[in-house]
Amino acid sequence: TTNRNWQRVILYNIAKDLYDGEGKAGKEVDTSASGGDSVFPKDLDPKFVYETRHLWWKLHDKMQQPDYANMLLLARMKDELEERLFTKKQRHITFGTYQSIVNKLHVDAEGHVVEPFVEIKERED
Repeated sequence: TTNRNWQRVILYNIAKDLYDGEGKAGKEVDTSASGGDSVFPKDLDPKFVYETRHLWWKLHDKMQQPDYANMLLLARMKDELEERLFTKKQRHITFGTYQSIVNKLHVDAEGHVVEPFVEIKERED
């Protein structure tokens, strides 16, 4: 299993890829959390707007890889984005909102043990 902090970094990288794809500065940033701070860097604009469907698609695409299919935070973020897309009809989301969702999911998952989403014996490693 991959610990939740690494899953947060994966979620951040999904957002960063879209941020960089919009012509923003693609410099590397420090994502190490110190003293309980967020793994999200301070140099990305929290007001940057994403299309929710693009975030969902990047996450969905990432979860098709066997190494990412059983990650709890990724699955919960996918569910959250689907909720925002289909139930709330929210077409856009800011980076600040995305960051707060990741933080909420991270705290909500603390101490939970869940069954794998993909049976280990079904995986084709």
